[in-house]
Amino acid sequence: MLVKSRYHKAIYDIMERKKILPNRRDHEIPATAGFSEVMQYTEWHIGYKSRQREFQGQYTNPHYRYERYRPIMNKRSATDNCQVHIDVGCGAGVFSWVFLDWATSKQIGFNRVELYGLDHSNAMIDLAFLLRNELAREIEDYPELNYVSDTEILLQNLETHNSEGTDYTITFGHVLVQAHDPEDIKIFSSIINRAVELTGSKSKCVLAAVDAHKQSAQFSVGWELLLKELQSYGIKMGNPAAPEASARMIRLYPPSI
Repeated sequence: MLVKSRYHKAIYDIMERKKILPNRRDHEIPATAGFSEVMQYTEWHIGYKSRQREFQGQYTNPHYRYERYRPIMNKRSATDNCQVHIDVGCGAGVFSWVFLDWATSKQIGFNRVELYGLDHSNAMIDLAFLLRNELAREIEDYPELNYVSDTEILLQNLETHNSEGTDYTITFGHVLVQAHDPEDIKIFSSIINRAVELTGSKSKCVLAAVDAHKQSAQFSVGWELLLKELQSYGIKMGNPAAPEASARMIRLYPPSI
């Protein structure tokens, strides 16, 4: 069962139970936003196009990030390893949903998938866990979420994994467009570097990014700054996997390889 076919309904069910009304919210969510605000933001950006079909029980409209991330994930080959997905700027978990649908398409059991995420909004993380539990009622073996708002906690959580036999996919969304501060790039690079360090000889590590828009100068600048910072760690890089205006993917190698 694909997550894509279920997450709109999960959003509406939560809103109905909590009596939260739809309300357009175009702008980014601050760290101080409350749960109702992040719920309305998520519903507007993920589910609003299918509102008119709500009463027919049709929840099929994919989120734009889903539409852009899924094609590039299709270029990601599968192995028999454990698959760890790290979503930086995870929000409610759109990229995790894409990752699970990719795993399904590659016949990777969810018992071999682990989901990690980082977001500055605790309310958004709370929503991600609620959505996860909603989806787990219908999707067998739905993985647990390891979503946090603290970079150090995320890095500590990654320490629990054996480098041999684990593949890593690190994903960036709109947060890369917003990363104008060099300190942000350094924080992001530290997460990627840890995943690369954990990559063993039988594993692989891939970095992916998806723009919130079809094309923006900020996205390209953020991507290049990130790659430049990774080079300072000695991380080696493969050839980009068919770079597109709104999506990037590249394989990363430890300095020793």
